[in-house]
Amino acid sequence: MNPEDNANVEENLPFLVMNKYHLSRDKARNAVIRCLGECGIDRRPDDWDSLTVTWNDDEAKSVFRFRDLVDEARLYGVVPRFQRRLDSKDPIFGGTIQEMATPNWQFTWKTSYAGFEKKAQGPFRSACVEQELTEDILEFRRLACEHSAEYDFRLTCRYFRAYLSACVSILDAFINRHVLLAKHEKFDSPEFRALQASKNLEERVRHWFTMCSEDDPTTFFGSTAWCHFQELREKRNELMHGVEPIVVYSVRDMHAYLNKVRTGVGELLLQMRTAHSKPTVGFIERLRTAPLVDFNTITFRANEPHKVKKRLGQ
Repeated sequence: MNPEDNANVEENLPFLVMNKYHLSRDKARNAVIRCLGECGIDRRPDDWDSLTVTWNDDEAKSVFRFRDLVDEARLYGVVPRFQRRLDSKDPIFGGTIQEMATPNWQFTWKTSYAGFEKKAQGPFRSACVEQELTEDILEFRRLACEHSAEYDFRLTCRYFRAYLSACVSILDAFINRHVLLAKHEKFDSPEFRALQASKNLEERVRHWFTMCSEDDPTTFFGSTAWCHFQELREKRNELMHGVEPIVVYSVRDMHAYLNKVRTGVGELLLQMRTAHSKPTVGFIERLRTAPLVDFNTITFRANEPHKVKKRLGQ
């Protein structure tokens, strides 16, 4: 690569542009009303906009205006502080310390959950795997778009690979949480033993359905969500397993894959939660509402401004 190729990167136009918001204002408003209702805060249908919420948690006593909560939901897909309260009560993904870190080498940290134990000497970081992978997915998407104004596309491709890997890993993490809890509760069945023994991800999902749901999984495996997850997984395998001697990336195709996280990961996990008769949780909503990515078709012109045609995220 010629170092001069990216010399004017600040003047370059990006091919991939991420939208700012997870949710439209109307959808964010509905999401906040749902969240507040689940937290025990109810109002008349025409009285939400004047609401002020006084909230007590471990951090402090705080006061929030309803419209500010709507703005927060637009940015994050959830109202983080309130959603954490709801998630902490979840029988599968609750009951764990969300995040802990220190730069102090004299500090020793020990964590335990459902028979799992881990110890670390500082400096260290500890966090729930599903939360870490969720933030990886969202951040790698953002960085892939940000660096698409660098026309060697090296970093865009690097973050795209990392994004695909995290998209597949979070389904494994989702299933593994159920396995951990079932083992801790001394649960046993032929289906559960098959789930623990299986290494194939599709087989693991089928065994999970047998163990956790009374639903017929046929509809799930024929859904758009499952189809999109398989597309993400196949692309990840193609790029990460090094089968082909030369790897070729289409930035136009990346645009489609970057938007499939909404259905192929977020909606997929929501369908599994629904099949298990469980409500949604924060990390699923963050992925299901991930900001759409648009693709710019750029026609380069030597002596006049470049022509840009935007293809909106689907």
